[in-house]
Amino acid sequence: MMCAPLLAILLLAHLAGAAGTLAKNYAGQPGYPTPDAWTALNSTLGGRLIHYVPAGHVCYGAAYNRPACLNYLFQWRNASWTGDDPGMTGAPFWAGNPCPPIGLMDPVGPEGGCTLGRYPEYVVRVKGKADVSAALRFAAKWNVRVVVKNTGHDFLGRNLGVGALSIWTRHLKGLQWFDAWKPSVGNYSVGANQTAIRIGAGMTWNEVNDIVVKRGYIVVSGAEGTVGAAGGWMGGGGHGPYSNQYGFGVENVLELDVVLPTGEPVIVNKVSYPDLFRALRGGGSSTYGIVTAVTYKIYPKPPSSLIMINALADPRDRTPFFKAMAYFFAKTPEMNDFGLSGYPWLTWTNYAGTLQAPGKTDAELKAFIDPIIARMQSYGCFVSAVPVNSSVLDLVPGGVANGLSGVAQVFFAYSMGSRLLARSALNEGNMPAIEKMLRTTLTDKTYLMPYPNIPGAAHANRSWDDIGLNPAWKKASTHVLVMANDDTFQNLPRLNRDMVDKYIPALDALSENHGAYINEASKYEKDWKTTFYGGGAHYESLLTVKRKYDPKNVLWCHPCVGGDVFVEGDGGRLYLP
Repeated sequence: MMCAPLLAILLLAHLAGAAGTLAKNYAGQPGYPTPDAWTALNSTLGGRLIHYVPAGHVCYGAAYNRPACLNYLFQWRNASWTGDDPGMTGAPFWAGNPCPPIGLMDPVGPEGGCTLGRYPEYVVRVKGKADVSAALRFAAKWNVRVVVKNTGHDFLGRNLGVGALSIWTRHLKGLQWFDAWKPSVGNYSVGANQTAIRIGAGMTWNEVNDIVVKRGYIVVSGAEGTVGAAGGWMGGGGHGPYSNQYGFGVENVLELDVVLPTGEPVIVNKVSYPDLFRALRGGGSSTYGIVTAVTYKIYPKPPSSLIMINALADPRDRTPFFKAMAYFFAKTPEMNDFGLSGYPWLTWTNYAGTLQAPGKTDAELKAFIDPIIARMQSYGCFVSAVPVNSSVLDLVPGGVANGLSGVAQVFFAYSMGSRLLARSALNEGNMPAIEKMLRTTLTDKTYLMPYPNIPGAAHANRSWDDIGLNPAWKKASTHVLVMANDDTFQNLPRLNRDMVDKYIPALDALSENHGAYINEASKYEKDWKTTFYGGGAHYESLLTVKRKYDPKNVLWCHPCVGGDVFVEGDGGRLYLP
């Protein structure tokens, strides 16, 4: 398998660099850290500085090790395994696929066939706040690029960077339980008996839910259990099986432990660094500071009812299927208000998903869903709705979607886009427009993931004054992803062009202010400040916080707040614009 040129994935001007002034120092430049400086940093870190080599190097040249190579080939798609590697990511093509897996029957990979690409040069295996502080101060002193990796789940490749020093928070574990939480700094109340948990940034949702649910509680968590519970998921807002009942993940954050870009550790909450508290709750990750721990509200586990819905298309005539699904989409706001959540899949051949209704009885769920199913069937489409015994939730801590995820598969090459579809656009009167969107986005190479996990009308008036999340979420009804996958790099440029020029515009026609969830979206968004952060005054308020706490741009990623201060060139180095 040959490594494709990096240019194959760099489509837009903001990633197409030209010769100019470098924004960071790189190996071979006078300002780059000396070997003695790296050695001194390693000593400060207690030997936890890693000079990174891609895990696949054991399949190449003189480094070939057959048992290790076979293990790599069997594991590289396992999200838990890649999360345990200092540098690997869930989206290796953002690194340029510099060390591609060889075939199981291939001979030894060629010498020089495995390179570093855009993986970081060095990795700090963080053990505590002091390690983060030391790494950030070192990076600021030497003007070295910094990236942050937790579990490696980043569809936009923000955890990668040529010549970078990576701060790896995977090993910041631990969970502390509070029966009546009180702030670490400040004197204010969030309720007399607010139960809460404080978790280390490296905890995954599988680890958190395993503890919380066994004690009879739930936390608003992500759908994929191997995702970090306090990393980019939270920074992007955080949706999950319980988010339409209890609000998004960031709405449940009470306090954060943060290391500022200066290296100073601080406690961030409602009264301590309130501007940073707002920005970190939904205003993007890896740009204001590095989170080392988060405190979340938790709730007594509610009873839930479940329904498994399937709809099939007739390949001879897909019209009944598209009309039935257009109606189903039109009813999404009512599903939000009722309290249905889930993580279904929609292809041009079928819809499949198990939806969960926390706090509702089986009879209530049946009374709600039966008329919707009957109407879908009236279009001539095969649709079934089968109740699922709620005891399944005893086996899947965190909600049914969390349990269904199992071992995540890392995509080799894909193109992703998304939009937050507006409540105002999803109604029966707008079904022709919804059907048009479905016919445009669903092909034999694409599929949709329509996630109705947005709080309903009852939550619309809640205050977001201290939340940095894109305001589009408040008026949206469903977060819809469109995915186009391929096993090779050869078709990726075409997939990306189609995503930007065809599929995203089809979703955008039904969107709330062009909004999208930054963690599951296209890196090539043309107006990313609006799409991810609401644009205008909302974006500028976040940028003010960024400039206040990181005036030297020690932290940088794209498309993050302040991301246009540098330009990433063809070779991956950062330049002044």
